Order: sequence, then structure tokens, then C-alpha cells
Amino acid sequence: QFPIEIDKMAELIKLFDNKELTNLNAKKLFNIMMKSKEKPSDLIKKYNLKTIKDDDLLETAIQDIFKKNPTEFKRLKNGDHKLIGFFMGQAMRTLKGKADPKSIQEIINKLIG
Repeated sequence: QFPIEIDKMAELIKLFDNKELTNLNAKKLFNIMMKSKEKPSDLIKKYNLKTIKDDDLLETAIQDIFKKNPTEFKRLKNGDHKLIGFFMGQAMRTLKGKADPKSIQEIINKLIG
């Protein structure tokens, strides 16, 4: 009596395992699937949930966040590493949860040297 068919649940898991969805968007998609008979791949397109894999786009977004938060950026560059969480949160919010947190952290680390 579970509303999601096995093949569609399997597709959701594969999409997540292949990093086509972030954890946040996998949860959103699961909730949508509870009420929909559409395939997960179609729902990803319909609701624009696919993971952003364009590193240039991610880097540009993160640089923009750094510019909007110069004091915090300076503190981060000076070794206040707890601010990585702050910038990751800002990036996830800006990118609407469509970026892999690991990719965001790698780009932040690259940009701060």
C-alpha cells in the first residue's frame, strides 16, 4: 500500500547515488513522489531539482557571497574556519540546495587558499 512503486523508488535511489540530487532535493523529490505517479527523472526536470555540477557557476556564486560578506570573508582567510559553515549555508541558500555540499566546500577551500 506504499504509494511509490518499487521501480520509481529504485530510480530515486540511483539518481541520489549518482549525485544527480543533493540530500535536500532527494527528500523533496521523495515527498513529491508520494503524491505523484510521474517518474523521478521527469519530476526532477519539472521541479528543477537537479544537482548543479558546473564548477564555474558554483565558484562565481561563492565569490559573490564572499563579496557580500567581506568581514566574514576576511576572518575566514585569517584562519577562523568555523565560518566555512556560514559560507556553506549561504551558498546552499543562494543555490537553492542544488549544489553538492562537498563541491561547495572544495571551492571555498580553493578560494581561501
